[in-house]
Amino acid sequence: FYIYFLSEKRVLSFFSSTEILGQDIWDLRQSVQNISRTLRVQPPKIYVSDSAEPFVFTMSRGWGHTKIIITEALLNEL
Repeated sequence: FYIYFLSEKRVLSFFSSTEILGQDIWDLRQSVQNISRTLRVQPPKIYVSDSAEPFVFTMSRGWGHTKIIITEALLNEL
């Protein structure tokens, strides 16, 4: 039970991720909100990591607890 809830925080801290709040330079948050609205699902929280390797992954504990982690390296390649 303990690991289930704290594992997300450990992963986010391992990748030095920060949540995107408000407007971002890549317009990523607005794009995800538009897709979520079209699909009629709750938008996930979006985190950006300063990792040099380009990758993206998701984490979820169920509906309403979804997170997307994407690296700046990948965002800069797009």
